[in-house]
Amino acid sequence: MAIINQKTQFEPDSLNSCVVGIAAEVGKHDSGMHQHKKGQLLFAPQGCMSFALENSICILPPIKAVWIPPSTQHRATMTNVVAYRSLYFDCTVFQCPSDITMIEVNALLKALIDKMALWTWDKPEDEMKNTTALFWEEFYAAKRLMPIS
Repeated sequence: MAIINQKTQFEPDSLNSCVVGIAAEVGKHDSGMHQHKKGQLLFAPQGCMSFALENSICILPPIKAVWIPPSTQHRATMTNVVAYRSLYFDCTVFQCPSDITMIEVNALLKALIDKMALWTWDKPEDEMKNTTALFWEEFYAAKRLMPIS
């Protein structure tokens, strides 16, 4: 299952997959301050959300995504209906950024995020390999935006 709603109990660190994706359409939502052992890419293809760290807050519009390294305290807040995607990566398997990184999302990266967010949580890792490699190629080629601190 990859599509969740506000009642879904979801904990990405409890899943053994090296890539875990979720897709959701939610209205008012506040994740509260939390962290994950996995790194997270947060993206909203429709609607806007607020993204907060311990000492800063920013708006995440539909053309941008944010990378959240493992063990980083963060909070996502939505006040209107938002379609959002989150990808969680085991950073012992992938070469993930060690800093919070905001990027512009082009059409190919958006398509990859959508595809990966809808993967079943028990998808065999060999079936993820090529798409995941292309995701990271596009992620590292994406335009970086002002650093968040």
